[in-house]
Amino acid sequence: MFTLTTPPLFTALAPARNVLIAGAGGGFDVYAGLPLAFALWDRGVRVHLASLSFSELELTDRDTWPAEHVAAVTPDTESPDWYFPERTLARWLAVQGRPSTVYAFPPLGVQPLREAYAYLVERLDIDAIVLVDGGTDILLRGDESALGTPVEDITSLAAVTRLDVPVKLVTCLGFGIDAYDGVNHVQVLENLAALDREGGYLGTFSIPSAGREATLYRAAVADAQAATPQRPTVVQGQIAAATRGAFGDVQFTRRTSDSVLFVNPLMAMYFTVDLDRLAARCLYLDRIENTYGRKQVITRIAAFRAEVATRIPRAFPH
Repeated sequence: MFTLTTPPLFTALAPARNVLIAGAGGGFDVYAGLPLAFALWDRGVRVHLASLSFSELELTDRDTWPAEHVAAVTPDTESPDWYFPERTLARWLAVQGRPSTVYAFPPLGVQPLREAYAYLVERLDIDAIVLVDGGTDILLRGDESALGTPVEDITSLAAVTRLDVPVKLVTCLGFGIDAYDGVNHVQVLENLAALDREGGYLGTFSIPSAGREATLYRAAVADAQAATPQRPTVVQGQIAAATRGAFGDVQFTRRTSDSVLFVNPLMAMYFTVDLDRLAARCLYLDRIENTYGRKQVITRIAAFRAEVATRIPRAFPH
């Protein structure tokens, strides 16, 4: 039973003792799960972190790979790749005295990614999985005016939905960020309302800006920006700014110099849904089920979009 006094996200996770928090969209998405991870660690929950990686994982040593599609990245993992968010995070976590292995998956289709998740579920005795998205495009079902960057998000969603795990959730941090990729956020809200009617929406709550979780999250993002100056994370940078009360066109990297940003308090709020109910609403999940490579996923999403009639975008009326 959900109540007003406890965010439903934490009510849903209350029975869990081994939680896997995984970045659904790749790259720095896993950072969006850090405030939640710190809150759970402080409650005595064993939290494990994972990421769908954009790094050249094949350059790491064979000892890094406990399974075919799973790399266990630690602070000592060696790689010549300068873009390595998983190792950056592992090193920062070690300094904080927290568990510092970040599991990484290479870009895959649904079938091998599901096998990778299943391996971690068994090895780590996982009883809850939380996919985290930096932004909210994972909440799109396929007939919206634009889908943002759906490939990794929806591959992750499809991979996890058929796993036998007691608790499976999706939580999003960074509402509004996907406008840069054409997402109409009125349609995101429409989808959340539909999920609510079906019992799949677990609500939203803000990360307190002065709280320990927000402070640690901002420190982690600042460390990541310093470690990857050639390609600082735009998404996490905006969310971090929102968690300290910044507003408007807050520029922090030349990558966004040609864009007008709209940092605001909504970006510092977790929006959470039931993973299986979200997956059931995706109109093209069956199209990508039997994929083995990322390019297959891209091709099948494009074919679906060529056939579907899209919803007319609407401006937020207030």
